[in-house]
Amino acid sequence: MHLEVCGVSHKKAPVDVRERISFPPHLLDAGLKALKGFDSVAECAILSTCNRVEIYAVRKNAFPAKNLESFFSKFHHVAQKEFAPYFYRDESRAAVTHLFRVAAGLDSMLIGESQILGQVKRAYQEACHLGCVGRVLAEVFEGALRMGKSARNSTDIGKGAVSIGSLSIDLAKKIFSLLEDRTVLVIGAGKTGERVLERLVEEGISRIMIANRTYETARDMAARFDASAVRFDSLCERLGEADIVISSTSSSSFILRKEDVQVPIARRGGRPIFLIDLAVPRDIDPAIGAIPGVRLCNIDDFSRVRDVTVNERFKAVGEVEKIIEMGVEQLFSSERFPAHGALAAV
Repeated sequence: MHLEVCGVSHKKAPVDVRERISFPPHLLDAGLKALKGFDSVAECAILSTCNRVEIYAVRKNAFPAKNLESFFSKFHHVAQKEFAPYFYRDESRAAVTHLFRVAAGLDSMLIGESQILGQVKRAYQEACHLGCVGRVLAEVFEGALRMGKSARNSTDIGKGAVSIGSLSIDLAKKIFSLLEDRTVLVIGAGKTGERVLERLVEEGISRIMIANRTYETARDMAARFDASAVRFDSLCERLGEADIVISSTSSSSFILRKEDVQVPIARRGGRPIFLIDLAVPRDIDPAIGAIPGVRLCNIDDFSRVRDVTVNERFKAVGEVEKIIEMGVEQLFSSERFPAHGALAAV
């Protein structure tokens, strides 16, 4: 048996590549079932976030490694040449080390960000729910989750409350030096949207609108943050009122298209508007960025955003690397690890 991880991440693949082979919530179950359908795939899990799309698989010797790459292509109807230059693959110990680094936040765009640990847990739970996890992946993922918690509890790798959501506000402050008198529209009421709202309140911004496909969810969150709820079907109309728009939904297609927003933006009379797209696949049509007065940023722009807190986290990387090394060694030397002998020999 062979343990393998393969996929693409923010380190090489731009967002327009990652989104084409991603597995948003509405595709995840179908992706897992299709992958498990391969005769030579014994176990599998899919980790799909804004920064990475990865398959973890336990496969038999007869199953060619290239088949996992072709799986991405066939499932998403995307030619392999479109993502092959960015594709990576690790096996055995290297695959385990990779997942441990991901869970600890060392492989994230923002070193030590905390959201990834929950994303790894959800990927594992979903694979378990569909019967895709056996003894090998159970040991690997549970070990990664334990190690991720340990790294955060015993080092400063998670120091400070820095996230993509909070950094979006820092980016907005570079465009508008003062935010207190600005109107902000937040699209999406998930975890990222919640973090954005928390930071907006900290910045003293009082004019906040929240839009979500389920209006009741937007209304409940608006009550928590003293904001106003916006119905999704009136999104484009209300766009003209906002100076800053931050979107983070799980939509499989653009929710803001150029042809729909040109008139509302024109009504602003030349006042600038800043759009921040935190979603993968993207929520905002990139063509909107060409409209006069519009500044549009997506998730990849945050790789160039750093602050003192994030820089401080780099000091803890060495400590976390030692914890990971110990965790991998313990896993492969454990008699509980059903494939420790076969995998260690690869």
